[in-house]
Amino acid sequence: MVVLYSGFHERTKDDFQAFTKGLTGDDSIVILLQGGNGYEKYLGNYYDPIEYNCKSKIIVIAPDNGKTYIDDSKIDIIKSASAVFIGGGDTELYRELYCTTKIADAIRGLYSKGKTIAGLSAGSIILNNEVYDNATGKMNRGIGLVNNVFVFPHFEEESYAYEMITFLRNNPSKIGYGLENNSYLSFDIENLMQINGNGTVYEGKYSDEEVRIRILS
Repeated sequence: MVVLYSGFHERTKDDFQAFTKGLTGDDSIVILLQGGNGYEKYLGNYYDPIEYNCKSKIIVIAPDNGKTYIDDSKIDIIKSASAVFIGGGDTELYRELYCTTKIADAIRGLYSKGKTIAGLSAGSIILNNEVYDNATGKMNRGIGLVNNVFVFPHFEEESYAYEMITFLRNNPSKIGYGLENNSYLSFDIENLMQINGNGTVYEGKYSDEEVRIRILS
């Protein structure tokens, strides 16, 4: 299963049940983060809801100080994981770190074996086959676990709604999904989407020379 989370909220522990389902104390969860100075202070945001739902070992992977890549030894750890969770932060940095051929192949390999892969915010964005760069307007390669699922997290904030509208104007053949923080999407192996959580999910399309947004849940 693939799970695309928007952001942390008051019921995150409940929503993380979708990610931890079936995991036991014999399993290992790899959390992929962007790193940087002081990133450790945010680890509790990930640890708390995971540990609430399961007893699996948690391994955090982030670039070493000053590096802009992930060492091969850490990629081997990803390959042996029971589940992978990609965190939030700078989307372009996450794309540069984790959409490389070696890491994308490792994550897709896990998924093909039935492992659950999840992302939150930036992490959910890069799980698509393409990642839109707001700065350049170009499409870049994503990890590719879902196709044509361009998510816009934190949709209750006006700036993210504006980003989706701008994206759809520039890419009229695409579909955008606006996720409030207390909503998330899940996909089975056949890429069928299910809407979850208590928040609202919006679908945006470009039609008749304007962007049309409708509520899905």
